[in-house]
Amino acid sequence: MSESSALSQKAEGLMEILDRSTLTVADVREAIITELARIAKDKMREEERAGKHGFGREWLVERIMELAKKNGLDITRERAEAVFASLEEDGFIFKPEGGGYLWTR
Repeated sequence: MSESSALSQKAEGLMEILDRSTLTVADVREAIITELARIAKDKMREEERAGKHGFGREWLVERIMELAKKNGLDITRERAEAVFASLEEDGFIFKPEGGGYLWTR
């Protein structure tokens, strides 16, 4: 699939989401997951260089809200926290004892 075709499909998917009156957690995840994964992995590398491990819950909730807005999705903090919870439940993120959250996929 070409890059322009992939972008076109993503745009169509976002338009479909925006046409609905209520955004689900799955809608928000679908719109931001690729970019969120990249940002979280970059943050983990940055924290590791600083001698820290992982990132905080608040940091990721803020990124979820920023990416949703960037994609034209108006979500509440509660919706962003629900996206966070779904990522944790589905194994995308995990928090080892004594450390910050890690992106695992």
